[in-house]
Amino acid sequence: MIREIHNNTRLAYNKIADKYHELFRNELEEKPFDREYLDKFANCFNPNSKIVDAGCGPTAHIGRYLFDKGLNVSGIDISERCIEIASEYNPRMDFLCTDVLDWKPKKNSIDGIISYYSIIFTPKTDVYKLFQVFNSALKPNSKFLVVVKKGEFEGYQEEVLGIKVNSYLAEYQENEIEKIAKSGLIPITYGDALWFGQNKTYILSGDKIMTHLSKILKPRLSVFALNEDGVYSDLKSKKLIYELKSELPKFSQNKMDVTGGMTRKVEEATKIAKMGIDVFFVNGNKPERIVKAVKNRKFEGTLFRGKRND
Repeated sequence: MIREIHNNTRLAYNKIADKYHELFRNELEEKPFDREYLDKFANCFNPNSKIVDAGCGPTAHIGRYLFDKGLNVSGIDISERCIEIASEYNPRMDFLCTDVLDWKPKKNSIDGIISYYSIIFTPKTDVYKLFQVFNSALKPNSKFLVVVKKGEFEGYQEEVLGIKVNSYLAEYQENEIEKIAKSGLIPITYGDALWFGQNKTYILSGDKIMTHLSKILKPRLSVFALNEDGVYSDLKSKKLIYELKSELPKFSQNKMDVTGGMTRKVEEATKIAKMGIDVFFVNGNKPERIVKAVKNRKFEGTLFRGKRND
């Protein structure tokens, strides 16, 4: 879904890039507030700092403003036409044509990222995926400048700059971006079939991804949202195990579930708990239980208490 939406944005900006460049390439001359804010941002860096203008557009005028102050700024954008124009207009700057989701910078290699009206083309339910890419790329104590369009609209727009398109737009209220940035949550929805080589594939389940990310990120806790209340000691009576302490219960196997079912979930949760991280199994159809788990309140579910085996 998100790939299709981003592709629509690519197609739309391929169509409107020339007109956008014509209208907005000098807009900062009439925006003293933006210039003042960008000046403050620029003062956080030196000529050796590496800054990326993510979603630079056809003009890349935001990145160019910082570049002209002697900073090392490059730009990325999903639209081929945008990158073509930006490269011609700013021949001393480096540009890369890519979806942010496909951008592969080295981990902790970027000093600053600018996202000027670029995350607004991603649904709010998926924007955390962009933040994950940015967070991985940025160095500790780096700077991230994000600018969005204020409003309440979210959906498809059929026209931009008088040109017919089919692109997504999400407007924001003032507190929404702050909530996203400070939530500290990384949702994991599902795994995928992966290529193994020599005409072989395998299933990487979301449960295994939870273990891998827990090992790397060392979160305060991991929450598995299930369609059941947790782990039952007896399936018929649905007697809930509130804390799994020792021997793991036995589960019947569902041969249709190639991801491993409840057995895999319990195995991965046990591995995460051995890292010293608390793991909660809660009913995802009852979101208030997830909230209670995250806030360390008493909740209905199963706890795998984190305990290191050092």
